[in-house]
Amino acid sequence: MASRVRYLDLLLRKSQVVRGTTTRDILSLKSQESQGRAWGKRHGYTIRRVFRENLSAYEAGVKRPDFDEAVQALLDGESDCLWVYDSSRYSRKGAGDVLRILEPA
Repeated sequence: MASRVRYLDLLLRKSQVVRGTTTRDILSLKSQESQGRAWGKRHGYTIRRVFRENLSAYEAGVKRPDFDEAVQALLDGESDCLWVYDSSRYSRKGAGDVLRILEPA
């Protein structure tokens, strides 16, 4: 019996505002993707989709359609895992964005 394919989505984000940030925070999208693909391979995932954002997501009102789509794919079961390089690349708006995937309505 064949094992079920486990799908992984990668959420890559590089802020357009980089002054005054650590090197960790400005890792290129290409480097983030390489690390995400390597992590997925080590853990037996198949990459389903790569979402790329090049924006500052901290300010109120910033639209993040790729972020929203990646989270929704996880909630809908289209993807088994959502990888981000660093929690700051996922969200800097607090626990609400994390709880959205841990405790769906």
